[in-house]
Amino acid sequence: MINPETLVQCLTATFSGTSSANIQQAEAQLAQQYQFPEFPLMILQMLSSPIASNRSLSKAGIIQVNLFLLSNEQFLVEQSISFLHQLASILPVDLLPMIEFLSNTIVKYYILKDGHTFLFSAIQSSLASQTPIVGFILLNSLINLQKKADKSFYQTAENLFQLEIPILQNGLNNSPDDQINGLLLHYFAEVYVLHFIEFVTTPEQLIPYYQFSIHILQSGFTSPFFDVADDLLDIILNCFILYPESFDVPSFMNASISYFQKSPSFSGLTYFFQIMKVILCTQSTFSVVSSNLPQILQSFFQPIYQITEEDQSNFEMDQSRFLDSILPGIEEFETPRSSASNCLYEASKINPQISSIVFRLCLQQLSNSTDLAHCNPWQIFSALFFFSSCSSCFSENCEEFHQFLQFVSKQMQFLETQNIILLASSLVFLSNFPVAYLQSNTNADVRESVCFNFVGNAINVLASFSGNESFVNIVPLIQYLSSCAAGHLLSTDVFEPTQFPPDIIPPAIQNLFIISQQFPTERIASALSSFVQFFNSSFGQFSENCVTTLMQLLVQYMNGESVEARKSATLFSNAIFALCSNIQNPALFDCILNEVGMMIEERLSLNFCEEILPLIDGCVRNCKILTQQIISVPQMLMSLINEEGREEAIQIASICKYFALKFGAQIGPEILEEPIIAMMQLMVEDLGMYDEDYEAILTFCQILFILLPQYENTLQLIEEWAPSFSETSSPEAGDILAAMIHKNPVIILENEESFMNWISNSRSKSFLSSAAHILMHIQQLPENIQSLKPQIIQGVQQRLTILNSEEYDNDENDEFFNMETILAFYQQQH
Repeated sequence: MINPETLVQCLTATFSGTSSANIQQAEAQLAQQYQFPEFPLMILQMLSSPIASNRSLSKAGIIQVNLFLLSNEQFLVEQSISFLHQLASILPVDLLPMIEFLSNTIVKYYILKDGHTFLFSAIQSSLASQTPIVGFILLNSLINLQKKADKSFYQTAENLFQLEIPILQNGLNNSPDDQINGLLLHYFAEVYVLHFIEFVTTPEQLIPYYQFSIHILQSGFTSPFFDVADDLLDIILNCFILYPESFDVPSFMNASISYFQKSPSFSGLTYFFQIMKVILCTQSTFSVVSSNLPQILQSFFQPIYQITEEDQSNFEMDQSRFLDSILPGIEEFETPRSSASNCLYEASKINPQISSIVFRLCLQQLSNSTDLAHCNPWQIFSALFFFSSCSSCFSENCEEFHQFLQFVSKQMQFLETQNIILLASSLVFLSNFPVAYLQSNTNADVRESVCFNFVGNAINVLASFSGNESFVNIVPLIQYLSSCAAGHLLSTDVFEPTQFPPDIIPPAIQNLFIISQQFPTERIASALSSFVQFFNSSFGQFSENCVTTLMQLLVQYMNGESVEARKSATLFSNAIFALCSNIQNPALFDCILNEVGMMIEERLSLNFCEEILPLIDGCVRNCKILTQQIISVPQMLMSLINEEGREEAIQIASICKYFALKFGAQIGPEILEEPIIAMMQLMVEDLGMYDEDYEAILTFCQILFILLPQYENTLQLIEEWAPSFSETSSPEAGDILAAMIHKNPVIILENEESFMNWISNSRSKSFLSSAAHILMHIQQLPENIQSLKPQIIQGVQQRLTILNSEEYDNDENDEFFNMETILAFYQQQH
């Protein structure tokens, strides 16, 4: 067995070896010691010596003990728990969490061996020992590692949790400065959250833990190792989420006052506002706090919207972080501001008085800022920022909103001022301006005048703002905010393109493109989409330049790493679709489709099929000639449906329909017929897996059997496919059989099940069209088919009655039916 000095050398080499060979040699020498039962005790002696102050060395020692346990079952069974207690008695508090390595190994072993009997006993005795931290850590491991458990497991675990509270109370009362209290509280909170999510069935089970968490939160207890308040707020949040009406709200509000006085943490504040969302959105708890609502909003919410020194620094030096702070987008985690905004937005929809109070607080904050020459611009920014949190909850009866708007309307000279902060504040205000106000009928003349000035000024800023030497680096930020403001206002369908000077549109769009590349966010993508769709008819030849740039942005966003950029791709796709109607040059359609082909080749279609289809659709609908790339469309669609496009089958079929209507007579069967048959084969093989299948197959059948009857290769498919649809009783199945009748009525009508499905379920236009086809050729059909004529005539009469009634819901593909000719035929028959 190696001596203590060599042990230290080998452990040191495992984390600071000069080469991989050196590390492997040290690990091999340590592994040879696993045969000696005394090895863990040697590690223990090392950890109790001064050398253990080296954290990396201590961690390496515990890792070796863990590897020893994995290869020494006897020691694990006989001595591992007592070893944990020995270890806990010598380690400093900051190293105690390392025991989790060993605890997890021990718990995994016993879960596999005997379930929980020994572990529950060991945890209970550990909680009663001189080192109860071992019991806390073992219970943490057990709850984390036990993936599935029955009710009895959680009932026993509940008893152990009840043992923990007196231990915590005793430690906090008798040794309030002992740092281990923070560690115990952390494990208690972390495990209990995991526990009650799985187990609790009544609010009474939670009340002791809720009260204990409130007590500790109010005491202001802190730990240098863990954010204890954050852990406790997590417990309180889950209590309210599970049983929102069962807990004492005033005690939480009192504890929150204490918490806010002690520099609350980022995550703690986020938890707080998530809790407040439950309280303010639940009527019974809202009634408890409603009398103190102004104080709550002023004390807890308004400060969150005050622009901090860090915000001010980011405004000048890091615009992306500034924007993330004031205009959060699609985030993978919440922030205090986004949680507060979400709380106010949801709560104001339920209780409108919240927004009235917020607007009143904003007015109070602005009341001392009317003199722009001497005001604190960041104070105005903060007020407008706070207002924005509730602005979308506009109410006709909210007097405070109208007062606030009247004040701000007078101050819209911010948009013309040289004060860059006031300019930015006004644009933030407009970016969140309530759509409901724009669309309301109250004071329509004033509303239209004020709001038109708002959007006009925002577009002017976007088109022409260049800043000056003192804040040239802030120009992109101002252009971003003006883009968001103008885009938001234009999306409301209140204004007309002709209201704006045409000469400012190209530079505004050009700057918007530049900003879209600098700040790939959902807001800017939405703004760009709003601009393009709003001014679409005014673009003219500028459309082609826009499409080219938008395609570049679309690819950039599709390949972006941020969730927000990738989710914004849809907006660019829709904008390109809108602009396709203005394209005159066929070569540009080929460029778009060539890019689509690359997207499919690079497998971007796996995630962006929904965004790719509008590009193809726009080209098919608007290209006037059959170009080389247009010819490839059916093959592209087949590639998409074979990848991840099955859920988009209806849109794929619709594009095929428009393609066939425009170009079907100009192409051979290999261009359209073969891809359609391949797509149908895929869907028929597992029919019913997707709800959209029947509607898409119907469109495909109507293309093959009604629109393009010259294709001869489809006859055998009717025999193959008809039985699958005969067994399904639905309008779509009936219409599919109706389409097949156009190609070969005998196959369908000779089968009683097919015939009855068609005559019972086919919708009016499909039935009338297919019945007309039969009746026109009735003399050439077999006698058994001719004998069905009375039933068919009866079906015709029923469909004609439905077609002429108010109850008729026209949800059919009209393009496949020349109803004027069909109805004239029946008129002659009559």
